[in-house]
Amino acid sequence: MALRSATLTGRAPLMLLLLGALAALCATGAAHADGQCASNHPTIQLRTRELIDAQLATFSHEEIHGEEAASRRRRMQSSSRPFRIKVDFSRMDDAGGLTPQESAYVKEELLPAAVATISELVQTRFPTPPGQPFKLPQGCLERGVAGCTRYADISDPQYNCFFAPHNIEYFGPKRVCDTVSCTESAEGPGVLDADFIVYVSAEDVLSTPSGRTRICQESTLAVAAPCILDDVTLRPLAGNINLCSLVLQGNNDPSLFGAQLDVVVHELLHAMGFTFQLLDLFINPADGRTYKARGEKVIEERPGRTFVVTPNVKAATQQQLACSTDALLPGGPLENDGTDSTAGSHWETRLLVNELMNGANDGRRQILSRATLALLKDSGWYDTDLTGPQNIVIGYRGTCSFVADNCDDLPGFCSDRDARDRAWLCHDDYQTYGRCGVIALEDSCNEVISTTEGECYNDEFFAASTDNRLAFEALLQSRGAFARCVPMVEPFRSRFTLSDGRTAEATARPTGCFKMTCTKSSPSVIVEVDGRSVECPEGQTIDFGADTSFPSITTGVLGPCPSARAACPSSGCPNDCSGNGECLATADNGEQCQCFIGFSGSDCGTRISVAAATIVATLAGPPSAGSGGGGTRTVSMIGIIVGAVGGVLVLAALVFAVLYLLRRSKFGPAAAGGYDSGYPGNTPVQMQPAVALNGNANNGNVAWGYPSAPAQAYRPPGASNTASVGYNNNTPTYGTGGAWGGGYGR
Repeated sequence: MALRSATLTGRAPLMLLLLGALAALCATGAAHADGQCASNHPTIQLRTRELIDAQLATFSHEEIHGEEAASRRRRMQSSSRPFRIKVDFSRMDDAGGLTPQESAYVKEELLPAAVATISELVQTRFPTPPGQPFKLPQGCLERGVAGCTRYADISDPQYNCFFAPHNIEYFGPKRVCDTVSCTESAEGPGVLDADFIVYVSAEDVLSTPSGRTRICQESTLAVAAPCILDDVTLRPLAGNINLCSLVLQGNNDPSLFGAQLDVVVHELLHAMGFTFQLLDLFINPADGRTYKARGEKVIEERPGRTFVVTPNVKAATQQQLACSTDALLPGGPLENDGTDSTAGSHWETRLLVNELMNGANDGRRQILSRATLALLKDSGWYDTDLTGPQNIVIGYRGTCSFVADNCDDLPGFCSDRDARDRAWLCHDDYQTYGRCGVIALEDSCNEVISTTEGECYNDEFFAASTDNRLAFEALLQSRGAFARCVPMVEPFRSRFTLSDGRTAEATARPTGCFKMTCTKSSPSVIVEVDGRSVECPEGQTIDFGADTSFPSITTGVLGPCPSARAACPSSGCPNDCSGNGECLATADNGEQCQCFIGFSGSDCGTRISVAAATIVATLAGPPSAGSGGGGTRTVSMIGIIVGAVGGVLVLAALVFAVLYLLRRSKFGPAAAGGYDSGYPGNTPVQMQPAVALNGNANNGNVAWGYPSAPAQAYRPPGASNTASVGYNNNTPTYGTGGAWGGGYGR
């Protein structure tokens, strides 16, 4: 926000506060209430919006929405280049919360694959100029006529980038000016070949000025958010991803790598700016002006629904959902359920099925679709390719009826009876199986919730367990490319020998994975069982237990057999996408592989990754003098939010709020005997993250959901005439001066 003053002039760097909540994936496959994301009280949502609007109304937005700012952006913009993310693992190493195996897995496999995926798909319109190091801006708290007169003290832990302290070597100089001259402090060397810094941490407890709070509960996976914005382009420059211990469980199981990679890429996109509170800062790349300055909408509110209506997002979602009716689908639908860090900061789970940036999923590998790439493009900060195989239509289930109708009346969803019975079913694309249940955020729709076991395309499921492989082979099942789900009237049973020589009996689920060789025009699917091709006519069953030519099967009836049109692997996608993607229809009625995160190529046969050493943040020169040498880490949360108490300024932390520009304090020094010296005499304090990403154990498999962390609010240091709780627990608390005191909690 920009503050006006008759006595102070100038412009402060953009500051960002994201301390009320961390953007996080609420990917839940739980079929019960535990997996659902809790909603905030509507009164809190309304009052928070009122307070934000009231504060913005008192400040000038010229530095954000004015022509001078747009002109500077146009001068900074250059040819788009691959977006370069550099990773700082210092906090993760210093905290020591991971085993050596887990640490190596994060550094050498997860993060390299995630960074490589983003770099392949995303370019930046504002790259660091060639030959120049990437540097973070210092945070100016007061500005006079000649420039900044006081900066944030980045040695204070309250300015941490959430879990992680900043590295002072990444920052540019402090240029302090008085009425006569300006003095420039030493600066760090910056980072080589970077456009964004992500600090990776792995801690369960977050330390704040008011104490320590456990963020990673027993079902928590990860949290992430940006912490610094560029003061001209408004683009996020740095962020933090915190990995909780649960997301790394099973890191030695290759079959879980894909799901873990989905989580990390999802969080990276939040840190890059996929958050509701930054939508108002999007800029139109045509002229560098914000959409607001152009009189254009970024979001459009409809009863019960919010849409992103920027041009590319609108075109992408209407194409994906095969619905060009603006009255039903004016743009990309944002999640309307869940907490503040789910609702509005994710796509609508009910409509953009299985999209990576949904707030919940059905347990399958997710797809980074054209909708998300279009949003990045429309931000004005990034450029993306909206024509390649990474941008395939995913809303292929029908026309506008899929948008307008209740899910009970649509194909692809299972019945209430199946949900009550927790029936094992094939998913409607026949690539996975699971149990019928209600997915959090999906408007009470019943859908098949898959597990790693139920991913027919996942041939890595056998890699971690020889006995798993032996059991599935005894049950005559297969995985990988061309494998599809087939239901069973009577599950297969078979006796087999374990790796240690013991004899065991394997019993299949009421569904199984079998290789198919057929065409979509065939009257029957051809199922490969024990190396033989068996015709399976639509709707019919096959009794393998009674067939003596399959002696390993003691009992088992396959079917009812699915239709070839629904289940048969498509000939339009090479090698059935190698088991690393989905074959989906394109807008021109063709077919193309939509690769899962971490894979590329026309057949999704190429694994995306880079050498681990290339993603690590590397200083562009020797450490600055007096910094204590290389690797010295100080802290800087470039962000503060303010509210007024009489003639004194007090900052109130708002959930996921953005302090646009701090400019010209109109209050000046506090009077003696007042609220200490007031802000800026005191250092403001920060808000605790309120929610976190999590997953609940569900029958030994990971399902996903959100808990709500304890409400936190803070009294500014030395405060005596404001309340310390503030608008918390649905109860506004006023200071003695009649103004809001403290922060905002749940």
